[in-house]
Amino acid sequence: MEGRVKSGDVDLFVRDIGAGGKHPLVMVHGGPDWDHSYLLPAARRIARDRRVILFDLRGCGRSGRPKSPAGYSIDAAAEDLLVVIRSAGGRAHVLGFSFGGRVAIRAAQIARDAFASLILASSTPGGPVDWRDEPTERIRRRRGLQNLPEAFAEADEIDAALTKRLALDGLPLDVWNLDRLPEFRQVLETVRFSAEWGKALHSGVFVPDRVNHIDWLKSVNLPKLVLHGAHDFRFPVTAIDGLRGARNTRVEIIEAAGHLAPLECPEQWSAAVSDFLDARNPPRR
Repeated sequence: MEGRVKSGDVDLFVRDIGAGGKHPLVMVHGGPDWDHSYLLPAARRIARDRRVILFDLRGCGRSGRPKSPAGYSIDAAAEDLLVVIRSAGGRAHVLGFSFGGRVAIRAAQIARDAFASLILASSTPGGPVDWRDEPTERIRRRRGLQNLPEAFAEADEIDAALTKRLALDGLPLDVWNLDRLPEFRQVLETVRFSAEWGKALHSGVFVPDRVNHIDWLKSVNLPKLVLHGAHDFRFPVTAIDGLRGARNTRVEIIEAAGHLAPLECPEQWSAAVSDFLDARNPPRR
């Protein structure tokens, strides 16, 4: 089922699939100038036993664009997530993928009671990315690739075409098994790319969250799953080391995957999410 939910001056595109479970699972995509479609295959596996809700972040995919550039912020996206949760019944398990993890953390800080659990997938507790011990393979793969500041400085226009090109060019940093690059390029062809967050970042309107929330995550009484690819070249697996052994926290590493773990190892990734949810919220059959 597809629909729209109003959040301030923005209409959010929402997809609601599956049934079962006391609380739905709400998935927050990354990018952020992508849409939720690349998470759909994994979501459909999970939706065999429970209700799953996906939506496009503001400025992304089929969701609306804020009237003001100031509408692009972590807080605004977190409020959108809470609106989606309220529209779905008021409480949910929340999975934040990559940038979506930052959004999910902020929403949980604003409204802890709206969360039945928190899943950080290919994400981090926040703060600057530390690549002091950069793997040799990552050095090799990123050779010749533009970073965002370079791409923005050289581009005639920051638009969806630029976002898509950067996503396609950067795939070697996102997946571990390079033999499967043609397959993943086909997946990215289905994504509705935008450039609204990129424009806000380039202009200085959007300032990324630079705070490391690891202490908050360790202290909050909330069931948590941290799911990460062993060869994630966007956020190093060492970034989540501080959450190993934290109370009410399960850490699972997918050995044969990079950043886009739900695409590389869909069955293992979906099973890890489902097993975590089943232990807390068995699906109704």
